[in-house]
Amino acid sequence: MIGAPATAIAVLACARSGELRVLADSTTAPGAVEVLALPADRAPAIAEDPARHAADSIAALYRATRAALNARADSLARTDRRTAAYAAAYASYAIARDSAERLRETRDSARRAAPAARSLPDSVVRAAVRAPLSRGAATLMLREGDWWLGLVDARGALTRAPMHVSMKAEAHDTVVVRPVP
Repeated sequence: MIGAPATAIAVLACARSGELRVLADSTTAPGAVEVLALPADRAPAIAEDPARHAADSIAALYRATRAALNARADSLARTDRRTAAYAAAYASYAIARDSAERLRETRDSARRAAPAARSLPDSVVRAAVRAPLSRGAATLMLREGDWWLGLVDARGALTRAPMHVSMKAEAHDTVVVRPVP
């Protein structure tokens, strides 16, 4: 009967945990190979530098702007170039393109000013719940409470600012990693 108390403890521990599925593609988490979760009380250990966060935010805005400009360019390519509507649409596109170029320059400047991503300390990695990203998804079993999620590259450095999640007991939740705002 020695195994009975251990089984009871294991059942109680599982009852306080929940399953969290993390979805992140290569555009929202470039270079990420693993998801790392730390209890919220360990959050300072994975705090991200504000300058790096700002650079990531500008980069995300630039990617979104370029995607929108590419769609506009495709639309213009299918429009009759001999019309006044095309001339007006192209003039508007040219202004947006120039603005995107200035945004790219700002992004590059912010990247140069931001510190390089540093590998996380071993003490943080050992204390974390980890799961590899496979086809842009990872599943973590987390106990009830507040957690910080980080996406980690092959060198063990965060690829973006960590995000906060709250886990409920026996929950089955999904978090979609969005581009940095």
